[in-house]
Amino acid sequence: MVYFWNKGLVGRAGLEPTTLCTSSRCPTKLDDRPILQLSLIDYYEKIKLSDFILPYVIDLFEGSRNICYWCVLLNQQAERRKKTVTRTFRINEEWDDVLQKEAEEQGVSVNVLMNKILRRYALFERWADKYEVIHIMPRTLERILEVASEEGLAQVGRIEGAVRPMDSLTMMGKRTSHESLVSLVTEFYGGTDFARWFNCDYHPDLGSEVFHLRHKLGNKWSVFIENYLTAMFENLLKTKVQSTALDQAVTLTLEKPSKHTI
Repeated sequence: MVYFWNKGLVGRAGLEPTTLCTSSRCPTKLDDRPILQLSLIDYYEKIKLSDFILPYVIDLFEGSRNICYWCVLLNQQAERRKKTVTRTFRINEEWDDVLQKEAEEQGVSVNVLMNKILRRYALFERWADKYEVIHIMPRTLERILEVASEEGLAQVGRIEGAVRPMDSLTMMGKRTSHESLVSLVTEFYGGTDFARWFNCDYHPDLGSEVFHLRHKLGNKWSVFIENYLTAMFENLLKTKVQSTALDQAVTLTLEKPSKHTI
């Protein structure tokens, strides 16, 4: 059994008494609900979460700044309804030592760690391997971006954004739809366990759909992802997109038609 601590109501910067839940999966987006934060501080109400739900909750925390108590409980209930299996593996003792050490450092059980590893493989790595994805350090990418022109990055972003998402979804056996493209942005590109292009705050209930994308790679990366995702939505959903790019953030606003069609 593992624990989180309920720290009560906090704002995004700890300044406001209430705030909206920033989880892209939040069903209600209501104010005035307890916000969960990972903490090592005692004295707070302990909320028990079973091992098999923990990897999902960790992803919720890492991908969003504030997660409401209701969100975690809903996801815990959903996960409990899923079937689990017990499977035995024989692995090299060296890898077991790595798992034991890493689990201890993260403060979780080996079972939790393995579920997190398998989730990443099932939802991302197996597709990334087929694309022969190259892993690159953020600072190396920053240096590459420094010598590229903003005009060139914008052009490449629009070209790739018009075709690559559909190619990716087709390879994964998914239909190109509004739901699958939102998942692509919030989970595949924006998930902390996956491509890690940015952290995504998704707000579908603000009159228009709003994606707020946060990163630390500077203005030129903002230029690329702004044009990539704008081209994706405009070409594949045929919807108008308003965008704002800053040094470390991009905001995309999608007009909400009466019904999304492809």
